[in-house]
Amino acid sequence: MSRPAQTKSQQAVGRLLQDAEAAWGQQDYQKSISLIEQATRKEPSNPTLLLDLARAHGLRYDFPAAECCLEKAVMISSGRASTLGDAGRICLEFEQVEMAIRYLERASQKKGVPIGALMTLADIYIRDSRIDEAAALVGRAAQIDRKDSRVLLEEAALCNLRGKSGEAEAIFRTLLSKPDVGVPVRVRGLYDLAGILDRSGRYDEAMSALLEVKAIQRAHAAPYAATLQHIQNRAKEMERTITAEVLARWRADAVKLHPLRRIALLCGHPRSGTTLLEQVLDAHPDIVSAEETKMMHDEAYLPLIRDFPEGTSILQALDSTPPSLLSTRARTIFAAQNCICRSQSAVDCSWTRTRDST
Repeated sequence: MSRPAQTKSQQAVGRLLQDAEAAWGQQDYQKSISLIEQATRKEPSNPTLLLDLARAHGLRYDFPAAECCLEKAVMISSGRASTLGDAGRICLEFEQVEMAIRYLERASQKKGVPIGALMTLADIYIRDSRIDEAAALVGRAAQIDRKDSRVLLEEAALCNLRGKSGEAEAIFRTLLSKPDVGVPVRVRGLYDLAGILDRSGRYDEAMSALLEVKAIQRAHAAPYAATLQHIQNRAKEMERTITAEVLARWRADAVKLHPLRRIALLCGHPRSGTTLLEQVLDAHPDIVSAEETKMMHDEAYLPLIRDFPEGTSILQALDSTPPSLLSTRARTIFAAQNCICRSQSAVDCSWTRTRDST
């Protein structure tokens, strides 16, 4: 069956989105956002475009702008429950869990809420030890479709948390016997089942479950393994080339950077107390913590090496970058971090003052 021909407006929007994706891949984020904004102006009643724009703003740490777009998408949507669920999942993409909870909770209060939104919220509740609230959501989802693999997964997780390991194991095995279970659900189910088997002393069965899940993941691991190998090679290169003498030279050259910034890197082995120390330091009014973040890599390093030939060493790239550009990248990092710190404040957006209707 052939698809209906696209209108000129739809074709124009498609081109704008393609160009926006290309600009994003080239790290020209502002151009990408501008192109998506043009697309939303061509189709102002399309909530999907506003969700795309919200995602872009969120990934650029402009959470108030992201929330404004999400609120407008909800307001114009003909299926608010679904749009609210999509909004919650988009918030998780840019790691704003509290914002995600707000949208998912609003979705859960709507008629026709998708199972996916209920189970995403239930999973967050489980991780926050809000077991009774998670169970209520799972019960509602079961009334919609008890055989849904996502429902079975959360039912088993709840049984396991409540000490009903036998019931949990039975549900996991029922779930894993279904041929149509998606990879993410199957992987998590096998890991959780392995944990139950291990705790009950059935070590061979636990190992079999782990080997099965590793085989599933190995089939999808190639791109991640290549990325990991590249990162490890670059780390070895830095260890070899960025010596104590180089660091001393950079420290002496810091006077060329304006304005001067005060920054400290807190490093440590996992489970060694670095998170607790970070939280203690962050309580000081003159200290802002970035927690574990890709900000240095995405906001400073990638833009600096973008125009260098492939294979240029990190030392060569940094030594070839003028102080003015280094200062610009530093300002970008600190501005982005300030956006994150303000993300929990009230959003001054007219869309947030509208009320949902069922």
